[in-house]
Amino acid sequence: FLKLNHVIFCVCFSPTLFYYMVSEPTMASIPSSSTLVQISYPYPYSINVSNFVSLKLRPENFLLWKTQILALIESQDLQGFLTGDVAAPAEFVIDAADPLGQKRTVNPQFTAWNKSDRLVKGWIISTLTESALGRVVGKETSRDIWSSLMDAYSRKSREREFHLTHLLKSLKKGDDSVDEYINKSKAACDDLAAIGKPVDDGARVYWLLQGLGDGYEAFVAAMIRPPAPSYEEVVPLLQSFDTRLKNPTPPLMAMVNQRQPNHSHGRGRGRNYNNNRGRNYNQFQINASHFPKSDDKKNKSAVVCQICGKKYYFAIKCFERFNHGYQAEDTQQAMTALSLDDGNNAEWLADSGASSHMTGDAGKISNKSIYHGSDRVIIGNGKSLPITHTGQGNLVVRGSYIPLSKVLYVPQLKKNLLSVSQITTDLPYTFEFSSSSCCLKDRRTGKTVAQGSKKDGVYVIGDSNGTVKDSSHFHEAFFSSRFRRVSADFWHSRLGHPHFGVIKYLHQNNLIDVSSSVPQSTICHSCQLGKACKLPFLERDNSAMEVFGKIHFDLWGPAPVASHPGYRYYVIFIDEWSRFTWLYPLKCNSEFFDCFDHFRTFVETQFNTRIKIFQSDMGGEYTSSKFTQLLGSLGIKQQFSCAHTKQQNGMAERKHRNITELGLTMLFHSGVPKHFWFKAFSSAVFLINRLPSSSLNMDSPYLKFFGRQPKYDFLRIF
Repeated sequence: FLKLNHVIFCVCFSPTLFYYMVSEPTMASIPSSSTLVQISYPYPYSINVSNFVSLKLRPENFLLWKTQILALIESQDLQGFLTGDVAAPAEFVIDAADPLGQKRTVNPQFTAWNKSDRLVKGWIISTLTESALGRVVGKETSRDIWSSLMDAYSRKSREREFHLTHLLKSLKKGDDSVDEYINKSKAACDDLAAIGKPVDDGARVYWLLQGLGDGYEAFVAAMIRPPAPSYEEVVPLLQSFDTRLKNPTPPLMAMVNQRQPNHSHGRGRGRNYNNNRGRNYNQFQINASHFPKSDDKKNKSAVVCQICGKKYYFAIKCFERFNHGYQAEDTQQAMTALSLDDGNNAEWLADSGASSHMTGDAGKISNKSIYHGSDRVIIGNGKSLPITHTGQGNLVVRGSYIPLSKVLYVPQLKKNLLSVSQITTDLPYTFEFSSSSCCLKDRRTGKTVAQGSKKDGVYVIGDSNGTVKDSSHFHEAFFSSRFRRVSADFWHSRLGHPHFGVIKYLHQNNLIDVSSSVPQSTICHSCQLGKACKLPFLERDNSAMEVFGKIHFDLWGPAPVASHPGYRYYVIFIDEWSRFTWLYPLKCNSEFFDCFDHFRTFVETQFNTRIKIFQSDMGGEYTSSKFTQLLGSLGIKQQFSCAHTKQQNGMAERKHRNITELGLTMLFHSGVPKHFWFKAFSSAVFLINRLPSSSLNMDSPYLKFFGRQPKYDFLRIF
């Protein structure tokens, strides 16, 4: 170690390295200008920051902004100014020309360092919004600004990550279109990626499928089967599936009508029963996009799809590739039950594949009319059966009946077929199927209209030995609850769930007849659900017993209009014992710390006392380490209200409302411009301190604080 002019050199030797270190000068020893080691600092002053940083810092884009600004700073090798690795040299040095060594001059290295540091500081400040800029007012170096921004926005980015993740996982399609739902899901994923938390491809697919809801079960089952497709593959498939749902091709049924005169390759659907022909779905027209061009047709004439059996395209291009409920026309087995014949033709078989009600028993049809169309019924074994008549029918269930319209009479049918699609279209009913039974319910009331069972693999509904009877023979009896004398619980429901004291009063005045004694109270489940409310907060029993025993304070702002001196915020300090209030204006919320220090000095100087307890919410200005350390050093106890519980900070919240209401009222009454709002608010606080308050037994805060009545004769209209 060598010491030369207050600078210590450490010379180190090793077999492979020789280097020296210069110690930092202390406040007691100022280095000489002749002993300084020259260090150069980058100063890329010609760079336009807006070309590299396109974002203004906001809470929701902090990580994106951080990525852009750091990329710029690191590209110029200036990151040491933010991390502290490039420390500031001594500001002054001893002039080497002074023989006495007492003359100090500005260190040129400090000037160069300060110049580069201010350049970095300017880059950062130029990319801040007004709200973010308020957090760094008064910071001297770029490192101080960077640390302040990290402390302020890192926690908010974490909260936004939790919010966006919850939003993505709980997103549901609902009544939105598929495109709107996809856009919402993509927006949530993009927002997560924007804050540095990208969602992997498998999770994006999973949460997109999870929120589709009813009607998309087949699509979801196909997509989650391995190998799982990527997100870019799922989106167009989902859009194509939704298009097919909105414009469905006719589902393949066990029995369909075929036109004999038309020898096209398509199959026909059932009639509309208004003497119109059924629709002819030509497969060539539906899947025309699958066919090759005419010049390629000869080469691919032998290509047959293995899924639907159509020509000219492979299975990988088939529309039915992911439809696991699809059955080819030549493999349908839904009508194999037609071969059963047990001699009992009174029951109806519920068939979701039938386009219309059909029967082979002429006695089940009334108002018959001859069928003049050319449509026929195609059954599962490929045979076509003729239709001779149409008419009306009845489904007999437990002595009552359900009318069936547009019933086809097909003499060669062995069973009566009840079309699920037709009965749910003609009547306000829904069909429900389980592993052992089926039931027909009223869509409006939910009441079960008919009950069926599962026999030999098919669902049977109706009486096994019933016959169609005239509707006038059946009358359904309903229980009536409109009795005059009923229990107190029944009257409680009739009267809209009032308090039982009301029921007791009506009973005692002979206005209602109660069959049993009226209880004082009872537990009604519906009342618990419909009348639930938030429990009241308990009264405080730890109120302050002296002046400045506890001070409540809170910030208000920003105001939509800046006041005449440029103020947008104000802070109030309220003495709990006397309710006396002090108001201080602020141009930005970062000035709160200096304002508090001013108020503390005012209290200690004017009233010769100290503040014991400070009460506030959990705002960032009150929970900062700088503020809490100051309170700890002064021996002031700090109390916070619970998060999202403004009621615990009610004294300050109510005072805000009182100040703003009174201040705005005077402002409107006087007709002065809005930018004089702070003058009105200050006058409002002055008057509130002198007005009687019900919380003080109609004493004024001024009387409680100073011990004497205020004077009012000097007051004038604002």
